[in-house]
Amino acid sequence: MLRKIFISSAFAVLLCSCVPAKPGIDYAGPSGHGKTIAILPFGLDSSNEDLVVPPGVTTKFNYKLHENLFNALKTNVVTDINKSYEILRKYESYDNNLAVFSKQSGADLILTGFISNYSERVGGELGVESPAAVSFLARLYDAKTGELLWQYFYTEQQSPLFENLAEVGKFFKRKGKWVSAWELTEEGINVVVNRLQNLLEPNANNTGN
Repeated sequence: MLRKIFISSAFAVLLCSCVPAKPGIDYAGPSGHGKTIAILPFGLDSSNEDLVVPPGVTTKFNYKLHENLFNALKTNVVTDINKSYEILRKYESYDNNLAVFSKQSGADLILTGFISNYSERVGGELGVESPAAVSFLARLYDAKTGELLWQYFYTEQQSPLFENLAEVGKFFKRKGKWVSAWELTEEGINVVVNRLQNLLEPNANNTGN
């Protein structure tokens, strides 16, 4: 299913609208095989007034996303994340961030999105009062047209194994412990990168979800 969203001066509204109702839904357009991709640094969901994210998490998120994406796609990632931040700082007074970034990065595709939930566990690895929970939305745009080619909504809250036996694989992967919000975030980044690799390089061998 292909959905078209064209570049708007209200960039925050564009990003925060139309969040998928269910997690893990792909909306894929034409194949991006052979195209270059750059990351417009992810931010926070401005529509969520209750969202509290520790300082440095979004920066850490963007660097980790770039690292994993570069390792997966190699030369198809053209813009270093430091350059991405430089572009944003230089053109921060512009309303149309997506259009400006697309032009300055020189990439064919732009990956961006926002974090909508980042709740740290209350407790430790062996037991918690409440588990960690993380949600974020990733979107892939055509840099020239602003067309939305693909999006993926990742959301995860850890639960006890006895509540969901289908999660046994995750249970052993997490070594039977209660993980932190950042560990859930890393899992989500891996999922997004693997799905992007399948979209952009369908013949690539990867073992992602």
